[in-house]
Amino acid sequence: MKIQQAQTNKAYQCVFPFYSEDKICPNLSKLLSYPLDEIVKRQAGDVTRVYTLGRLNSEDHIQAEELIFLCLGERDKVEGGKIKKYFRSIYAALEKEVIILVEKMVAGNLDVYKAVRFISESLLYSEYSYPKKADQQPKELQVYLKTKTDVSKTIEKAVVYGNAINNARKLGDIPSNLLTPSDLARYAMNLTSRLGLEITVLDKEALRVKKMGALLGVNAGSTNEAKLIVIKYQTAGDAPWTALIGKGLTFDSGGYNLKPSQSMAGMKYDMCGGANVLGALEIIASLKLKTNVMAVIPATENLISGSAYKAGDVLTSLSGKTIEITNTDAEGRLILCDAITYAQQLGAKRIIDIATLTGACSVALGKEFTGVFTNNDEFLNQFKAIAEESAEPIWQLPLSEGYTKQIQKSKVADLVNSVVGSGGGASLAASFLKEFIEPDVEWIHLDIAATSTNEDGATGVMVASMARLFEK
Repeated sequence: MKIQQAQTNKAYQCVFPFYSEDKICPNLSKLLSYPLDEIVKRQAGDVTRVYTLGRLNSEDHIQAEELIFLCLGERDKVEGGKIKKYFRSIYAALEKEVIILVEKMVAGNLDVYKAVRFISESLLYSEYSYPKKADQQPKELQVYLKTKTDVSKTIEKAVVYGNAINNARKLGDIPSNLLTPSDLARYAMNLTSRLGLEITVLDKEALRVKKMGALLGVNAGSTNEAKLIVIKYQTAGDAPWTALIGKGLTFDSGGYNLKPSQSMAGMKYDMCGGANVLGALEIIASLKLKTNVMAVIPATENLISGSAYKAGDVLTSLSGKTIEITNTDAEGRLILCDAITYAQQLGAKRIIDIATLTGACSVALGKEFTGVFTNNDEFLNQFKAIAEESAEPIWQLPLSEGYTKQIQKSKVADLVNSVVGSGGGASLAASFLKEFIEPDVEWIHLDIAATSTNEDGATGVMVASMARLFEK
C-alpha cells in the first residue's frame, strides 16, 4: 500500500466520511440522480457503496467509479478509537486507487493531522496478515488523502508507526518453533543493524556470570538457551535513561504447574511484550527522536524437563533477593525482575515494563483496557494522556501495602512469586515487580495479557504509546 497526499481528483474509488447529522452534498445527489440523503445509512460505522455509472467525469469534481460513504457517528462523540475501527472495517472494500476526503472528518478535537494519522495507521494495520506462504503479497492499493493542508510529514510519520506496529504483530504471530530466544535475538540484531543501534545479547553463560538466577531458573527446563537482549539508543547526551522492558517468553507451557490444554495454543504470544518494545524502539530510531532509551528483553521458554524448576524451589535474583516458587506458571515476573534490576544497573531512571503477565488482568478489564500500575502518578498522567491520544486505553489498578505483605510471606525466601488461592492476581504480580524498583526510579507496569491479541492474532498494543512518549 502507498499512502500520499492527493494531487489528483481522479481515482477508482472515493471515500466520503461524514457525521450522522450531516447533509450529503445536494450537488452530488443532482449529478448522480440519486437521493443520497435517503439512501445513505447513518448509524455509526455504517458503510454505503454507490456506483457513479460514469456521472462523475468533470475535472472540476472528484472523478470516481464508486463512492463509499462512511458514517462516523455523531460529531460530538468522535474519538480516535472509533475512527480507527471504522477505517479498518472498510479496508476489504478498497481497490486500486482511492481518494479519501479528510477534511470532512474535522470536528472538535479531531483536526486534520489527527485524522490523517488515524486513517493511515488504520489502513496499514488492516493491510497486515501473517504470511502463510513465502511469496504472499498484500493487495496493491494507492491511497490519496485529500486535504488543502500540507500533511505530507504527518503521512510519513504515520507510515513509520504503521509499519513498526505491523512488524511487532508479525513477530508475535510467528510460531514458537520458528521463534526461539535465539531467533528473537537474531531479529533484534538485524533490526539494530538496519537502524545503526548498539546491541548486546547476553547468552546463558553471561547470565550465569551476572547471577541472573530468576531468568535462568525459568529457562532451566528448556534446551533453548535464555537470552537477555539489550539495545541502546542515545541521542540526548547525558540526559537520564528510560528503559522499555518487554517480556520475551517465546513459549510458556506453565512448567510443572501445567496450563490446561485450551490455554496452551496461544502461548506463542507470551513474548508480545518484547515484540512491542522492539516495535516502539524501531519508531523512535526511525524518527530520530532526541532521547536516551534502552530496550531490555529477557527471552526464554518455560517448559518441563528433568531439570526444570519446581514449586518449592528458591531462586536468587540478580538483585540478591531470594524468591520461593509457589507457582511455576508465574514465570513472567521472574524474568522481568532480573531485567528490571539490570536496566537500573545500566542507569535507567524511568522504566516502562510491558508483559502478558496475568489472566487476572484479563478477567478484571477484558480486552477493552490495558491494565497499568505505577509508583509515580505524574509519570502515569503523562503516559495516560499519550495513550488516549494514541487510542490505546489504559486503566489504573491498585498497589497497596496489603499486596506487598502477601508476597513477602515466605518462610524460606524474601518473596513468593505467587500467592496461591488469593484474589487480586494482577496487583500481586505488579507488587512483586515493584519490590525490584529502586526508590529514585519512576516506574510504569503495563499488563497486556488480554489486549496483546485479538481474533486476528497479535495487536501490537502500546507500541504507538510507548514511542509517542518520546515525541513530547
